[in-house]
Amino acid sequence: SELSPDTNPYEAGLGFAVALDKGDFIGRDALRRIREEQPKRKLACFLMDGFVPLHGGEAILHEGRVIETVTSGGYGHTIAKSIAYGFVPAALFHERHFEVESFGVRYPARVSERAPYDPDRRKISA
Repeated sequence: SELSPDTNPYEAGLGFAVALDKGDFIGRDALRRIREEQPKRKLACFLMDGFVPLHGGEAILHEGRVIETVTSGGYGHTIAKSIAYGFVPAALFHERHFEVESFGVRYPARVSERAPYDPDRRKISA
């Protein structure tokens, strides 16, 4: 859900996979321009305590204002948190506190600096 014709690899954090120097291809000039200008939005991973019913399309809010929508979400059983992905304006990417509104309820959401997981495998091995 995060990758579509409306997104580019730099917004999704996949710029490392773009080889602009490996010959000509359709879209190369556009991708070069996007890389030089910096993406206007970036993909963020949001964590919410407990279970939040997420299906995609929920509002992402910052300081009470809707800024984007959730692209995908679900419950992370091994970390006991709800996880949502969505794009945020690049200027807000390093902010940590947001809200996600699901079925009329606003849930505090914080941006995770990396993909969430259970590094010691405590939950999965229990």
